[in-house]
Parts: sequence; C-alpha cells; structure tokens
Amino acid sequence: MSPRLARELLVGAKMKRLARELQPELPEEVIIDEILTRLPIKSVVRFKSVSKSWLSLLSGSHFIQKHKTRSPMQNPIDYDCLVTNKKLHISIVSRNQEIFLLPINAYSLIGSVNGLVCLLRHFKRLSLWNPAIHKSIEFNLPQNKQGGYSYPNLVGVSFDYVSNDYKVVVVYESCAYVYSSISSLWIPLCIPDLKFLVNKFEDIPTTYVKDCPYWTYSTYSSDNYMFVTCAGYCSYGTYPSVKNNFVKSLTALKFDATSNKFKLVTEFFPDARSNEHGKTFRFVNMRDVLTLMAHEPSPIGKLDVYSLDEGCGVWIKMYDLGPFERFRRFQFMQQGFKYGDEIVFLEYGKIYYYDHKTDTFKCLQGKNGSRFLNCFTYTPTMVSLQGMKSIYSDNQTRPLGDPMRLITSLKE
Repeated sequence: MSPRLARELLVGAKMKRLARELQPELPEEVIIDEILTRLPIKSVVRFKSVSKSWLSLLSGSHFIQKHKTRSPMQNPIDYDCLVTNKKLHISIVSRNQEIFLLPINAYSLIGSVNGLVCLLRHFKRLSLWNPAIHKSIEFNLPQNKQGGYSYPNLVGVSFDYVSNDYKVVVVYESCAYVYSSISSLWIPLCIPDLKFLVNKFEDIPTTYVKDCPYWTYSTYSSDNYMFVTCAGYCSYGTYPSVKNNFVKSLTALKFDATSNKFKLVTEFFPDARSNEHGKTFRFVNMRDVLTLMAHEPSPIGKLDVYSLDEGCGVWIKMYDLGPFERFRRFQFMQQGFKYGDEIVFLEYGKIYYYDHKTDTFKCLQGKNGSRFLNCFTYTPTMVSLQGMKSIYSDNQTRPLGDPMRLITSLKE
C-alpha cells in the first residue's frame, strides 16, 4: 500500500470517528414520549426487551396512558375494532379482517373496557384478558347467599377513571358485589332496589359507553307479545287479533364505577303511531355516545338514529336512514364502531357493516357463525393489571391454563 493511500485511509477513519462523536442524540424522553407512543402495540412489546430501563418505562402507567391517547389517532382503523362472541369462538375484528381467534371452551363474553376483555367461565371464574399483550388474570366469582355459585342476574365490567381501577359488578337475587382490580377483593354493595334490577334487566350488558356497562329494559302494551333476547334486542310484533301492541318505553341501566352505583338513563318513548307494523330497538355505542337505533322490519324499512344528551337528559333524533330494499335484517344490529358511524349487523351468518355516508354495505372478513350472541366495541391498549400472567409459555407452546393460546397475534 502506498504512503499516500495509507494517509487517505487514516484521515477518512478519523473523519468518520469525529462525525460519530459530533452526531446529536435524541433525549430518551423524546424517544419514549414522542416516538414510541405513536407506534403499534406489537412494536412496543418488542422494544420492552431492549433493556431493563425500557421495560420499566414502557410498562409504566404514564407511557400506557399516552400510548392509549395517541395511537388510535395515528392508526384509527387498526385501533377501532369489535370483540364478538360467535358460535364457537370469540374473535376481534376490524373493518378489514378478523384479528384474533379464541376458542370459547365454556366462556361467555361479558364486555370490553379500555382494552381489557371480560370473560365468564362455568358460572364460577372470571377472566380479565388483554389480547394485545397476551396477558390474563383469573379470579372466582363471589358466592351467593346460599353459599354456592350460580349464573349472575347481572354482570358487567367497568373502569373507574378517578382511581384508575378496573371493576367487575355482579348482582344476584339477594346480594351484589363489586370487584376491584387494585385490591383484588370483592366488596358487598348495598342496593335498595335490588329486586327491580334482578327482575327487569338482562344479565349481560347490551353495550358499553365510555367504559361503563348499560343493560336494557323495555315495557310493552301487551306482555303476551313481548320478545327480548339476551343480546339486548327489544322488539315486538302485531298479530291479526291485536293491532295496537307496541313498545311503550325503553330505558337503560348504567353502572357508575366511580360511585359504585347503578343509574337509570332517561326513558325513551316511541311514537305509537309509527309502530303499527312493529319496530326493533337497539342501544349501541357510536362515537362513545349512547345511541338508540329504531328499525322498521317492513319490505322497505327505514332506520331512525337517536342520541342521548346526558347533560339535558333528552333523546334527540339525529337522522334516519333508508329505505333499504336489499338488507332487511337490521333487527340483528350489534354495535357501531367507536370512531366511526358504521352500523354492524348480522346477515345469514356473516357480519356486515353499513356506512351511511357512502350508502354501502360491506361484509367483514373472518369466520362465519350461524349463532351470533353479542358484540362490543374494542380498542387495543397496553394495560396490564397486577397479577396478570402471559398466556404463552417460555417456549411459545400452548399453556396448560386458560384462556387458551391465541391462534394469531394482533397484526398477524
């Protein structure tokens, strides 16, 4: 090698080293707060293995809250999902695909709040499961007054924003309890109108709004023709001998996790003159607002959309849709997407959604199911409760405990 070439290589090496030394570095707080909080959950989970300090920072409540606020705004389609209970499995679907699949194995879907999915198994065990980070915690239901386990008359999950506490409320015929994820204890509740709650409302919530469960109750002009399903549908029909049978009123029961109290929302009174052919009513969550859908199942039916102004305590008609000639099964409405205006419903074992802005119907991709039990809004988060365990074993084989291993991951 010539002396000239050696000098050039030496100078080049010195310049590269000097450039590296002078290269500015981003502060760690900028990387954590401004970059990682905007990444998909799957990427954040991988970055936890970078170092122990990153593991601690990315698992902290400060980062989790920032990520929950920013990520849906960066990737609204990926974070606006539904968790559904179909015939043989519980799945999470977006507008484009089925993201998760969990075999039911005697599980019932109770609801979803702030990224946690609540499951009930064999009338005895409850599970708070975060599908996005593959972690779950299980605990027993409280025993009823007879000292045994039975299916609750009311059960729902909720989130207390004041104390940052995830709660599960359970109501039996003679007693009621609320579970606190912070204390891991069941606390007895004193409910003066316990018999009213047990006898009037359905066991599983119809919908969740702002991470609060809502149960449905309806009154009819003739109880002989009342039809209410466990999924929260309120419908009625007319018969040749009974021409004036109609829904007189609808209301919803809300559990406030901050005060640990049940509250009735403002009753909705349908116009009896418009109900001579029968209507189907459904409380849903649309844009995190309690919304009521009213559908007339006639050959060419219309859909009326009402919104509750909780501040004023009044129901306001927002708009009406239709008439619809092709799809006549809005009586099987499920939910609306949390960050959109689409209406989700079941048609011949498949899940569809209707976008009224473009007046189009679209079939959601995924496994079909002849039975469709319930459906709730779901937004993936990084939330992890104390005592949660990974549903995966160290070698990624199927774990022995429940819930069963997921078939696919969030983005796969």
